[in-house]
Amino acid sequence: MEFLMTYGWAILAAIIAIGALASYGAFNPGKFTGNIILAESPFGVTGTVDNNAVTIELRNGLGEPVIIQQIDMPGCGIYAIPTPIAPSTAEIFVISCSPPLVSGSAFKSDFKIDYARSDSSLTFQSQGSITYTVP
Repeated sequence: MEFLMTYGWAILAAIIAIGALASYGAFNPGKFTGNIILAESPFGVTGTVDNNAVTIELRNGLGEPVIIQQIDMPGCGIYAIPTPIAPSTAEIFVISCSPPLVSGSAFKSDFKIDYARSDSSLTFQSQGSITYTVP
């Protein structure tokens, strides 16, 4: 009985300590990561987020001109103005957010880029993700 009581109190203390750490967000990895924007090939991407919009800069790494047909960013909006990008150059896209994003909150979204090559009628899709703290 003494054996069970000793280990019981030790396990209870460990559970309380883990619960306290969890309530303070010690196990939330999003709290410790920086702002990250990634996109699949053939695009390189950088950008920023504010309360009203997500601004991304797409760099064409394909080696031939592409036409961005649509950027769909759930949680923010859709950019649907066909925009050409020459090889090894970049264009800036502003995706308005409705409703506005809350300052201090984390914005996370997986977005899709629909594009076509200038010499083809086929539509291709590239995936991307963004994790950003709204200033």
